[in-house]
Amino acid sequence: MKNSSVATKALFSIDKYIDTLVKKIELLSYVNPTNIASEKEKFFALGCKENPVFKYPKLDFDKFLLHREMFTQPIELIEDDGLKQLYEDIIYFYSGLIQCIETVGDDKKFYYNSLHSFGTPTEQDVENAKFILQFDEENPSEEIFQPKYSAQQAEQLFRDYSKRYQFTYSIKYSDKMSAIAMVLNNIQTLVLNSNHKFSDSEI
Repeated sequence: MKNSSVATKALFSIDKYIDTLVKKIELLSYVNPTNIASEKEKFFALGCKENPVFKYPKLDFDKFLLHREMFTQPIELIEDDGLKQLYEDIIYFYSGLIQCIETVGDDKKFYYNSLHSFGTPTEQDVENAKFILQFDEENPSEEIFQPKYSAQQAEQLFRDYSKRYQFTYSIKYSDKMSAIAMVLNNIQTLVLNSNHKFSDSEI
């Protein structure tokens, strides 16, 4: 009984600590370039002939310390083999995610680290991407690319859409981001760029 009590206490302690650590790891916070607007303008000004040179946010955590804190968790104290394997998988997954974040901007390394963490896209993923990017439409109407919705109007569109699928999340605004929108999974929040006018295509 005593050992079981110790194991239970260790389990809750490990769970709480890992939860604290993974909240520092939000991949989408680092893959959005900080200079996307200026590079987009330059790209079109040069006739779409030169690749943009993006700059990315700097890490706001110590990657080595975070790795060390994860791998020093005493998961050997967890008695249940299934739970022990679950926490091992969580630690390895987030370790891979840290490596993804470390290599944002380094094409090949980021590519292989992403494959390691998320695997290859399925055929359905590719089809969904084509639909979103409108590859199937040879001559899309210019109207869908025209800026027309304020951030507040975009919020209402997102909320109406979410009701249909019972999505639950918060929506916030920021005037400090270069991306038009960003998802923060760790706090279940959609952040909209308050300075941006959204088109139908972007919505």
